Amino acid sequence: MIRKYGLFALWVVATGASFASLYLTEIAHYSATNLTWAQWICLFPLVVLAGQAAWHGFYQITSYLFPLTVTGLGLSVYQLAFQKSSPTAWLSLLAFGLINVILGLVAFASRKKHHENK
Repeated sequence: MIRKYGLFALWVVATGASFASLYLTEIAHYSATNLTWAQWICLFPLVVLAGQAAWHGFYQITSYLFPLTVTGLGLSVYQLAFQKSSPTAWLSLLAFGLINVILGLVAFASRKKHHENK
């Protein structure tokens, strides 16, 4: 079940976080720091990549997405450690944490399915 819908769930979280980050900076007028921009560099491509992978059932994409998601998570932890009052840091931490959990579950389920087919 997680293998089938996991990439779609990842896409939903990445899309929601992308819209939330745009709302916070463009409508709520929170200022984006350099660390925020770096996190967005990791987040925004996930919307396209996870969406395409979910649409086409390309479960092997997990190994290609992990560098982006782990980097984004690390940057959000680093930002939260030094800029505790930034709402974008908390949003990023929650989003990348959830994305990494989903991605790990999809990767595990895909490897398990691959080994069962051998």
